[in-house]
Amino acid sequence: MTGRKLSLWAALFININIMFGTGIFINTVTLAKLTGFLGFFSYSIVALLLLPLILAIAALLKRYPHGGFYTYAAQDISSFAGFLSAWAYFIGKIASAALLIHVFSVMIQTIIPILQPYNPFVLDVAIICLFGCLNLLHMKTGTNIIYLFIVLKLTPILFAILSCLYLFKGWTINPATFIFEGIPSTIPLVLYAFTGFEASCSISRSIENAERNAPKAVLYSFAIVVCITIIYQLVMFLTFGAILVQQENFLGVFPNILRTLLPWLPAIANTVTNLLHIALASSALGGAYGILFSNHWNLFILAEKKHIWLATKFARLNQFHIPTLCVLAEIFLCISYLMLLQGNIVQMQQISVLGCTIAYTLSIVGMFYALRKKVAIFTSQWIVYTAIGSCLLLLSATIRNFILYGISSLILFGLLLGFGILMFCRKSKEK
Repeated sequence: MTGRKLSLWAALFININIMFGTGIFINTVTLAKLTGFLGFFSYSIVALLLLPLILAIAALLKRYPHGGFYTYAAQDISSFAGFLSAWAYFIGKIASAALLIHVFSVMIQTIIPILQPYNPFVLDVAIICLFGCLNLLHMKTGTNIIYLFIVLKLTPILFAILSCLYLFKGWTINPATFIFEGIPSTIPLVLYAFTGFEASCSISRSIENAERNAPKAVLYSFAIVVCITIIYQLVMFLTFGAILVQQENFLGVFPNILRTLLPWLPAIANTVTNLLHIALASSALGGAYGILFSNHWNLFILAEKKHIWLATKFARLNQFHIPTLCVLAEIFLCISYLMLLQGNIVQMQQISVLGCTIAYTLSIVGMFYALRKKVAIFTSQWIVYTAIGSCLLLLSATIRNFILYGISSLILFGLLLGFGILMFCRKSKEK
């Protein structure tokens, strides 16, 4: 960390912190049931499908080291496209933060009985307000908190991997557990687990030597998360495959590991299980904090460009060089999502994926336009073409979810998107 700048390590851990939400844990049992032994293969497939998009985002960061989703689309398409990209990402990503905070509240109530009488919404609001206050402080304070969350969330992952390796007794894979037809159903689940690699785009202006370090943060964080998720799912199924498919949900995983490790010490096994579940819950909390820590800069750049109402006030920085009103807007929108959607996890996930997909797509379309104009884009044309394919994959997964789970969340997202467009049009007329 140099002054107010984030080091490569800080940017890398911010990305990893967001990507390691609860997806890796929630998917453990679901992937085992849907694909059997091939759960790790689902991660591999989606990683390969997303790779062109990752490479394209890294090229954008190299091309615009102090830009963001607004710049990626605005420079090569139009200011409206830039606004739409940054605004869609801003409102979509906050839904993901609200989702993760609510998941934490529900999980922690099951782990700590004294919290069960309270409405989880009360816990949600308290956490959101706490995170808002912390995000008004110096960036170094925020990155130190992220380091703490990284330690907490890696603890259950590494414990599970090492336990499985210790208990592993050899390859006994039944061909019947190769369920290829279940792989398509796992793609949306894995896609959501991998989102977050783009956090460096929101904070690139705050990264030290951004032209070099921001692309590295994206590529390295994606590679690390992909490797860990593949290894985790593979060793879990090799060691506990028969047990996994019998579980109702992911909360049954660690109790079975501890009972196998410590069959003669049930009290200690239960204590360690609770501690691991608390660390597991912190994965959701850490992901939410990372999102709120980085996402308000997308609103800040729209204020800088005077595309929103009260732009001057939203662009004003406090003594720690943080845009206070942008952070407060995050708090308000996060609480609003929880109130309007009543903590519906699937609906908040839909909004999150749609907002991110719009931003990804407009950014890559901008690269395509630059390619047509024969402007240097720091990557090959085939990366651009295949990245468009990755975006289409995300769009198809999003549409599939809306078909399966209803369009109420799409209506809410549309209203928020429409409100943003209205602001942009009014401000454009003023100019």
